[in-house]
Amino acid sequence: MLLLLGVPELPRQGLTYPPENSILLTRESSVTVRWNLPGRKFRVELFRAGNVVKSEVVEANRWQIEASPGGQYAWRVTPLQAVGARPQSSHFSVAQQFEFRAPGRTGSPGKNGSNGGQVRVRLARDGAGMNLWIWERDRHLHYLCLDPQSRFLISVKGGDGGKGEDGIEFDTLKKACGQPGGSAGWGGTVEISTRDAPWRDYLAVDVSPGEPGEGGQGGRYYWYGNIQKAPDGERGQPGRPGRVVTVIEP
Repeated sequence: MLLLLGVPELPRQGLTYPPENSILLTRESSVTVRWNLPGRKFRVELFRAGNVVKSEVVEANRWQIEASPGGQYAWRVTPLQAVGARPQSSHFSVAQQFEFRAPGRTGSPGKNGSNGGQVRVRLARDGAGMNLWIWERDRHLHYLCLDPQSRFLISVKGGDGGKGEDGIEFDTLKKACGQPGGSAGWGGTVEISTRDAPWRDYLAVDVSPGEPGEGGQGGRYYWYGNIQKAPDGERGQPGRPGRVVTVIEP
């Protein structure tokens, strides 16, 4: 399905676009910033890593700049003719990848993988466009969807079980046996709240379990003067998929 996001509205008085500290989901090489301040002439400056990379005087309420994936930017707009108007500063970044991952950890040798994360998601449209907020533990991220052709991946895949330890060569039968692999971690939970946005048009969700750990290789041992091979360890137990919970906002 083709999604038409439209042109973002002009921000309210004193505000800027993109929203403060938002992460832009775009594959374009340029971004148009906007503001709503009194006056007709403005000085605009773009900063990266604390350094000015572009500065211009414009007679408009928008400014096109180059922005690369993974870049973090600050910009400032200063009215030049409006008495008493103060400069406005804002910050945004451009996503390196269209994904958020909170996977379970891979188990150490012979240990179980951990379960995938617990993630809350909210999709809501406003004047800036389609907003995507993500909460996971102490992380709180605000994305702005500017590419209607791409879906954003949220993965809470379970962790893989650790491979079992190999048996000890030419020891007792017990010690020569391969050890079992760790069990796979279960997939996590993604709770998605939305009012009028069909989230499957914007998101791909992975709540799959991890992979069970392979059993360790059996070693060789002596048995009445003959060399025998001990059995390999068993593969770990499979995990279970997680859940996707949809919450319809009133």
